[in-house]
Amino acid sequence: MAETAFFFTEQHPSNLASGLQSLRQSKDLCDAVVVVVDGHRFHAHRNVLASISGYFRTMFLGEFAERRQTEITLHDVDAASVTTLIDYAYTGKAQCAVDDIERLYACAHLLQFDAVITECSIWLRSHVDLSNCLHLGMFTDRCSDSVLMRVSDRIAAVNIVIPANL
Repeated sequence: MAETAFFFTEQHPSNLASGLQSLRQSKDLCDAVVVVVDGHRFHAHRNVLASISGYFRTMFLGEFAERRQTEITLHDVDAASVTTLIDYAYTGKAQCAVDDIERLYACAHLLQFDAVITECSIWLRSHVDLSNCLHLGMFTDRCSDSVLMRVSDRIAAVNIVIPANL
């Protein structure tokens, strides 16, 4: 049996991510342009988007017209959230203003960025209070987040008293 050598560098995942991000920023080897209805255009690599997003994986691997199209138009999303999600796909980091977390959550839910959905849900759960529990309860119904809904419902049930004569 032949002797083998094994090589591994811990920097490889980071180097790969930064290399792909560099290619995206220079628009080199990009094979997709994600277009938001407001006109923003994002150059990207299908394999990167498909590896992170169930939405793009289904679109690019399924029998959809977008499989063969270079430009993919997204509806019902905002450019800031799409920017954050595409940056996340390439860097593993997402950052947005606190006031934009619900929009990012909704966009991540639509585009099936599971890790971002989880992180947004955790952040929102830790910030539910009496001032926002009813709003978040209705919001989470749209995103099918049963855990966040239970937290919101629990806070509402404990703190909101409905008069008996109603």
